[in-house]
Amino acid sequence: MVFWSTFNNLQLSPNQLKSYDGCLFGFPGYQVEERGYIELMTTFSNGTPAQKINVRYIVVNASSTYYLLLGRPSLNRLGAVSSTRHMQMNLPSLDG
Repeated sequence: MVFWSTFNNLQLSPNQLKSYDGCLFGFPGYQVEERGYIELMTTFSNGTPAQKINVRYIVVNASSTYYLLLGRPSLNRLGAVSSTRHMQMNLPSLDG
């Protein structure tokens, strides 16, 4: 999920958004406005070499202190281990 302010900061065109028919609810339980979704090749790295995967981001018009939220499907494709306690994500080494 990408927040509208982040989408604008990336200077992406709203014309690139594809229709999204789902219904999302924010953390306090209110419904958030979906603007659509966009698929972007995204690079993740905790050193070299980097991993690149295609991620489908749902763009929402909601305020947040985050830039985006990465879902479990993307984390699983990366083989990532996330720790909310340590506020970090570790990726497996690609160099053997």
